[in-house]
Amino acid sequence: MASNLTEIASSSLRRLKVLNRILNSTNSRPPFSYTRKSYTSDELKNDDKRTYVRIGNSVKELKVVKEPEKVPRGYLGLYNGVMSDSQLYLKYLRWLMQKDELRQDCFLIGSPPGAFRRNLALSFAELTHREVEYLCLTRDTTEADIKQRKEISNSTVIYANQCKNKLF
Repeated sequence: MASNLTEIASSSLRRLKVLNRILNSTNSRPPFSYTRKSYTSDELKNDDKRTYVRIGNSVKELKVVKEPEKVPRGYLGLYNGVMSDSQLYLKYLRWLMQKDELRQDCFLIGSPPGAFRRNLALSFAELTHREVEYLCLTRDTTEADIKQRKEISNSTVIYANQCKNKLF
């Protein structure tokens, strides 16, 4: 009986030492982190600068935005039940980036209901400098409402195009 207790105590002590060594090491880096970096090269023009964002081993070049007012702001630091700098949140952002590299669509489903998936999509759009247009659908929304809407300006009716039926 006493030998079992000493074996358990020594194995627990070994585990604690390994954990302490891992936590105190300065060269340990989390598996996922995101960085934004600008690169210049001799092949590019002197005034041309390219910016990339990297999560893990996924890298994406950031394009120049045509309408910067449509790029979401303030979603990367938002607390959504999962901290935005947590490994799980970065894993989701990396998955979205991999889907984007493959030019595949994403459909975010899950529970519990809430704003987490919308905030994740808007965080990805903010991180990659993507323009977003939000379309709210209700049971009263018709196909004509999605394609065009009427606006009255200076006593005249103007038909304006609605946003596209895609988030990205």
